[in-house]
Amino acid sequence: MKSKAVFVDWDGTLSQSKFWAPNNESQLDPDVVEQFTTFLFRTCRDLVKEWMRGNVSSANIAELIGTQYGLSPSAVYSDLKSSCEQMTFIDSKVTDSVSSIRERGAKVVIATDNMDTFETWTVPALKLEDKFDGILASPTLGALKADIRNGQSLFFYNYLLQQGLKPEETVLLDDNVENAVVKSIGMGFIHVNQHNTLDTILDSLT
Repeated sequence: MKSKAVFVDWDGTLSQSKFWAPNNESQLDPDVVEQFTTFLFRTCRDLVKEWMRGNVSSANIAELIGTQYGLSPSAVYSDLKSSCEQMTFIDSKVTDSVSSIRERGAKVVIATDNMDTFETWTVPALKLEDKFDGILASPTLGALKADIRNGQSLFFYNYLLQQGLKPEETVLLDDNVENAVVKSIGMGFIHVNQHNTLDTILDSLT
């Protein structure tokens, strides 16, 4: 049975672009960026999860990094903003494949564990609302995709209810195998990796 709704992860699935990636608007030294991003994403995982749940803002993170590394918080924030506005799709054919799935009547929705950066900067910069049927982002929902409580997905529940969809009528495409936990509530899950690429999976769903 073809899925009525296809949820697609952003980071590592639809895009490989990274926060603070060098671009023509960068103010910070790439070596310093590597130092503080390693510190942030490897050492401060609980803080990062709070950022992803919307309990910490990008301004808070910029202030923390600025203080920790003797940098201008405004420069840290500005470089984060420009990197998010200049993110790209992993493959130029992605949007055509998404359009084909939508043309057969299925919804294609971005489902991302992300930060406030995504809806504030990336979505408008890439005009993602024109290319997809919806955006589900963890900071707005206050939950991550793997958050299951009492047999309900804190991330997907309201959307499924609003759209009149049963979990088994949907599928999540994601590079993070931990999110396969959605199978416990009846959703489909396809692991995106180098052997099973997003392009191949999307083609199979058209």
